[in-house]
Amino acid sequence: MVASMESPVQEKRNKAFKRSFNAFLTLYNELIEEYPDQHVALCDGKVVDHDPDLELLVDRIRNSDSINLDDCMIEYVSKDTEGVLL
Repeated sequence: MVASMESPVQEKRNKAFKRSFNAFLTLYNELIEEYPDQHVALCDGKVVDHDPDLELLVDRIRNSDSINLDDCMIEYVSKDTEGVLL
């Protein structure tokens, strides 16, 4: 067995990202209906913010006391195109 080279913090972030990614895949059709043509931020498997303007969304998250941008996955959802992984 190979020992993990990740720090405990990185391991925690990777697990949170996997939960967010899985939530994105599971909820994609719902996200399209609720947030069409918007960027959606998921942290630890939950939608924490959304905005059609990516820059505004990122700025809000950066200025948030409760959300760490490094812990978020941001996706664009649209009825016209497939999601784009950022």
